[in-house]
Amino acid sequence: MEPTSARSCAICGAAFPSRNALFRHLSEACAPGLRREKVPSQTVLLALGYVGSGFHGSSLLSDADEAQRPTVEGAVLAAARGAWPGVPCVLCAAARTEKGVHALETLFALNAKPVFGPLDLAALEARLAALAPAVVLLAPPVVVPKPYDDLGRAARRLQYAAVLTYRHLLRAGGEAAPRVEEEPEEWGEESATEAWCCALGSGSGGDNGGGGGGGGESAGLPAWAWVANLPNGRTEADVEALLLEACGAAALCVRLPRCGGYAAVQLSSAEEAARCVCELDGLAWRRSDLPLVAMGLREAPVPIRRPGGGAGPGGGCTRPLGRCYSGIQQDVRREGEWRLSHGAVLRFGAKDFAPQQVRRLVGAVAAVVRGDEPPAYLDRLFEGGAPPLPAPPAPAEVLFLERVELGPAWGGWRSLVQVDAARRETHRARLIEEVAAACERGGPVERFCASLGAGATRAAASERLGGAAARGELSAIEASLSDGGRVEARNEYGQTALFRAAAAGSAAAVARLLELGADTEARANGGATPCLAASAGGHLQAYRLLEAAGACTDAAGPRGVRACDYAAQAERREGGASLPLPAFPPSRLPPAPPLAPAPPPGAAVGRLLEAGGASHPGAGSCTVDNALPPEALERLLALWRSLPVAIKDKDSPIERSYLFDSEGWLTGLLTAAAAAAGLRCVALPGVRFLHYPEPGGHLPPHVDLPRCTAGGAKSTHTFLLYLTGCGRGGETLLLEEREGDAALARMGGVAPGPRATLEAVRPREGRLLLMPHACPHAAAPTIDTPKLLVRGEVRVLA
Repeated sequence: MEPTSARSCAICGAAFPSRNALFRHLSEACAPGLRREKVPSQTVLLALGYVGSGFHGSSLLSDADEAQRPTVEGAVLAAARGAWPGVPCVLCAAARTEKGVHALETLFALNAKPVFGPLDLAALEARLAALAPAVVLLAPPVVVPKPYDDLGRAARRLQYAAVLTYRHLLRAGGEAAPRVEEEPEEWGEESATEAWCCALGSGSGGDNGGGGGGGGESAGLPAWAWVANLPNGRTEADVEALLLEACGAAALCVRLPRCGGYAAVQLSSAEEAARCVCELDGLAWRRSDLPLVAMGLREAPVPIRRPGGGAGPGGGCTRPLGRCYSGIQQDVRREGEWRLSHGAVLRFGAKDFAPQQVRRLVGAVAAVVRGDEPPAYLDRLFEGGAPPLPAPPAPAEVLFLERVELGPAWGGWRSLVQVDAARRETHRARLIEEVAAACERGGPVERFCASLGAGATRAAASERLGGAAARGELSAIEASLSDGGRVEARNEYGQTALFRAAAAGSAAAVARLLELGADTEARANGGATPCLAASAGGHLQAYRLLEAAGACTDAAGPRGVRACDYAAQAERREGGASLPLPAFPPSRLPPAPPLAPAPPPGAAVGRLLEAGGASHPGAGSCTVDNALPPEALERLLALWRSLPVAIKDKDSPIERSYLFDSEGWLTGLLTAAAAAAGLRCVALPGVRFLHYPEPGGHLPPHVDLPRCTAGGAKSTHTFLLYLTGCGRGGETLLLEEREGDAALARMGGVAPGPRATLEAVRPREGRLLLMPHACPHAAAPTIDTPKLLVRGEVRVLA
């Protein structure tokens, strides 16, 4: 039984029948200061900007992932928890951005439940100020009575801006000379530069470069045109004179910003605006080193295509976003002179954007401005019913979230949060410099422009064309051509549609592509020609079509064997006899091993994950040391040096080179090595060389995805063939399974959080690692470099 002293007041000595009665007495009489008032939850509004290059996106990750890949929300929450220890906090954002995308201004709602007294806003402000310049507090934190827990669904419109330099838009190298300011008496003649004409959707609301207030483009109604690259110091009268003398047109209205450089011009009709755009675009005005840029502006509610999204009208992939607008808004100049290192700002606004959608819109505009695509390409992006034409996404480093507008229930937040205009402009200047530095560094921006020049805008249609050619589907070939597929486009293996048709033995597709003028000598990575691929595969009908079209039959591939000799062997097989391949003079590569060798005598098999049991998704993984003979490894190294390095579509520590084994010598070696481990399998001919040139290169935990064989069956296992060893680091880590892995496996992901390493496979020259696709694994950071391996897939047969 509880002693009476435990229920007695230490101040007055009174005894009470229960503790509750004692506490009530203390709070009312002897110690009223002990009373704890219930403090309701409070919401703090934060107006922030941030530099996206320092974060792995804005969305909060798990605590373990935040330690390795910090996010904007994670940094803000850490600041709040540091300012208010023990106070539970939940953060909600009005908009979220991808990795690398910056934000000029956005809104966060920090919902906190104070434990003792009100929140210390000064401490939070100090913590957030310490995050600068990565995170910039644009206004002091403000406590509001209304909870903003559903702020993420309150956005009425998001406005993004992207900056691209003229050097990349013009496909020109280096800077141009400063603009000449002398006034000639006559207009200059038209320049021979490529046209910069494209149609951009313009919509209601917001600053849209002077074009948003114009009328639609119906016949007989006023329409707007946009003209850029105007010399410094020009006035509205100069622009009116330009239109009158160059086009014979009278402007109804000219809007010229104080900074100059561009103007929005209203003309009497859409036809008049279109005619003026054609006349002005590319015109060299008053000895300008940069030609004028003229574009039409139109106002219309348009559905913006969502790449890979749901079905829209007529089966197209569209996502209606309400009234959307886009347009080149302003020019970014330094030191008052025009240079090719300056850039144009493009703005896109809508209620919502799908992942990568803004980046793909920027890519589409850039492709048209550069001349990689005609103006009609943009119309296709906005159409429903037609097959999608996904443009390559522009680098995240050139994009920033500029403005967030909320719905009516939250529309008054700007009256509560007084954004400091000076801080905002300082942050804007920092973002512009950050984007300009990213453009000057090259890297992602250079790769993006290189992909545009290589036909990435039609990559999807070209890939459909290549697939249809391999399957021999003539109707699909014609459909892909009408969608913009290019006959000479190449996939990552360097294969054209003709090569893929020849390798698959699709004679009808070969005949059709030859009619279209396909290049019979277009070599894939590694040097194989369509003729060699057809003959090595025993497809004599396709081979004879190519031979009749003038293809070189003496061309040899990586094995050093000529196409005509493969064809002779296939003809003898058809007649029931066999003909061994003759010996040829040595090529630049080491001699090729036979097509179906026996396993090397020194092969040593190691079993992995045996302690994990058969339930682990990586059960059955194994290694084979000395899997290939030394001459085969030497040949692979020499072949790798001859392959082009693939353009990276994202930042990665790995350099990738692709090879398609048309002759089957590498797949034969791998099949024999797997047989030494007791696996009866078929290796797929498409392989990748992965090169880690610098220390620190690693891959996070993941699982691999299957690929399909020529017959449509899916692969089951991944193979890694190490061509070099690593003294330290670079191990392939086979990891434990965690709950939630199965749900993410089809996307190549694994459940977040730490996990134990069950096996660490050290890179060793000639070692082959075979593991099921579903096995969770990672690549440990490299210490000793280089690390080089061949990666591919096999299908294990029952």
